Amino acid sequence: MFTQKNTGSLRVAKAGLSALLVLMILFSALPGTASALSGPVIKMTIVDEDPYPAQAGDRIRILLQIENTGTKADNVTINVKSEYPFSISAADATRVIGTMTSGRKVYEEFYITVDKDALNGVRDLKIRYKTDDENNKQWIEKVFPIAVGNQAFDSMGTVAVSDVSSSPASFMPGDSGLVNITLKNTATAGSISMKNATYDTNAHIQGIELISRSDIVVTTDSRTDVGILGPGDSLTVPFQITVPEGTPDGRYLLTLAIKGNSYEYNIQRDVVIDVNSDSVGIIQSAVPSAGVLELDVVNYHSGSLKSVAVEPVMDGVTFFPSVYFIGEMKEDDLYTIKFNMSDADGNFSMQPSSSRRTGGMMPGRAGAAEVTDGSGAAPAGQTSGNLTFRVTYVNGNNAHEETVSGDNILVIRSSGTSDSSDSPVRTIAVIAVILIILLVIAHFVLKSKRGYGLIGKNKRDKGRSEWTGSVIRISG
Repeated sequence: MFTQKNTGSLRVAKAGLSALLVLMILFSALPGTASALSGPVIKMTIVDEDPYPAQAGDRIRILLQIENTGTKADNVTINVKSEYPFSISAADATRVIGTMTSGRKVYEEFYITVDKDALNGVRDLKIRYKTDDENNKQWIEKVFPIAVGNQAFDSMGTVAVSDVSSSPASFMPGDSGLVNITLKNTATAGSISMKNATYDTNAHIQGIELISRSDIVVTTDSRTDVGILGPGDSLTVPFQITVPEGTPDGRYLLTLAIKGNSYEYNIQRDVVIDVNSDSVGIIQSAVPSAGVLELDVVNYHSGSLKSVAVEPVMDGVTFFPSVYFIGEMKEDDLYTIKFNMSDADGNFSMQPSSSRRTGGMMPGRAGAAEVTDGSGAAPAGQTSGNLTFRVTYVNGNNAHEETVSGDNILVIRSSGTSDSSDSPVRTIAVIAVILIILLVIAHFVLKSKRGYGLIGKNKRDKGRSEWTGSVIRISG
């Protein structure tokens, strides 16, 4: 029985492996499955349509954004199909874009005629593309819904953009965040009468889109049929954006496009995105006393930063506190912080450099704190250190960490009880003071025991010598 059971298991395993092999062969035979992830990916978006909605018999302008989100694409070609109720001249229907590197965006205008007998409603406009890539040599088609009709809705509500905000308020290169668009129906009554007719004041939002014509990437797709806003109602629509690494500081414009009840109610306006790479700076706030480091921390960024913390780092030195947590810092906020410091022997003092100070430490500045006596070399008997600050903070929901170098700070470590170049002079002075004190003490001791001190004894000895001398002269 044991042998039969094992034999059955082997048969099942072989059958499973055979089925898996067949599936792998079928999967590899599918066009584009092996290289789709690594090949070019062409994304087409209608970023403007004028007029909206399209009118039967009219000529409409379509602005098409073509973006390559994959690898390099060669010989990119775009074609608009003439298909009822839309038509376009053969000469204008095809555009050869050429080579598109990864991330490149181009814009093409197409003028399309709507058939004069077109019925009201949403109609399909077909636009296709192809490249020289093995998987994109055939036309790849995308369908765009185009509204046709004199008026999509009979409502008379008016949509306004009541607020635009972003989180973070100011982006740093590499940050991601949200742009929040708040829409409001400005109507105050439930209905309005015009030309012997009564209309409701609901606001129909048929579509909303945030469009980038710069390196900033909008990762949220356009939204259609957002819904209806009653009189006085508001709605906030978030869009996710990403600022690529290396984006230069400045202000960038995104385009907000809103499709309302009809063409007359459409909105198109600019949305400003601020990019600022400045962050936290550290400035020496006062001449430091021995064992105490006092600093000013400044927020140079053009927006608030959260969870700001500063950690000083230096070989062989202990700081207390080890990390100073500040918390939220608004734009241009300044906080003064202090650290106590000591080396392994508990000896530590700190002085400003004798060289000219440049005003403190700025984010990203090269160089580190060194021991110097003005000549750039460490004084005898002292050791140099490399003082840096690990600064962490959060911008929006983006965590950042930077290393800020100490600038023009002199750190002196004592190697014994004497820690300066004038130690011999001070030693001689101390010995002289001690000798003077001993002489004074001896004077008072002798005076108390014999009735005279050192000064009285000297005077008496001098008098005795003179008297003895006179006696010798009389004898002679």
